[in-house]
Amino acid sequence: MPPQPPSNPPPMMTYMWDCSNRAFALVPEGTETTLDGLGLVAPEYLCDTFVDCTSWSDERDCNPSLVATFYSFLVITGCIAGIFLVVIYFVWRLRQHRVIRKASPTFLILLLLGGGLGFTAMLPWIGRPTVSGCLFRAWLPGLAFVFGWGSLFAKTYRIHRIFNNKSLQ
Repeated sequence: MPPQPPSNPPPMMTYMWDCSNRAFALVPEGTETTLDGLGLVAPEYLCDTFVDCTSWSDERDCNPSLVATFYSFLVITGCIAGIFLVVIYFVWRLRQHRVIRKASPTFLILLLLGGGLGFTAMLPWIGRPTVSGCLFRAWLPGLAFVFGWGSLFAKTYRIHRIFNNKSLQ
């Protein structure tokens, strides 16, 4: 459980967590907070004791084995994302091959891109939270879903249009 700020601050003052001193500091109201782990953060921050154990100074009970497990999952995810990139390269390189041409290489590449984005969606959760990292946390899973399922739906719709075209029958 995170430490709690003292109650009843003086007028025009508020308590904020000071990461460098690992204690609450009395500061003027309106003081800007930071998310880089080095300055002042809002006292409402709730510790999750897992992903950002090394980022926030008020998390005292982090188990090092959990952090090691998280980084091992990171390595595995990075390898799988790398495999996706290699497969995308080979699909592009062999796009004129009869089998890949019949499988619609454009849709294959979009589907693989969605899968790769899905695996890389874990990367922004590592280390100190930043504004760009927090934005990617929200956008990468959605983009992965759109690329993956969107390409499947587009390919299915294309096949539907081909087989239901009255002029080809």
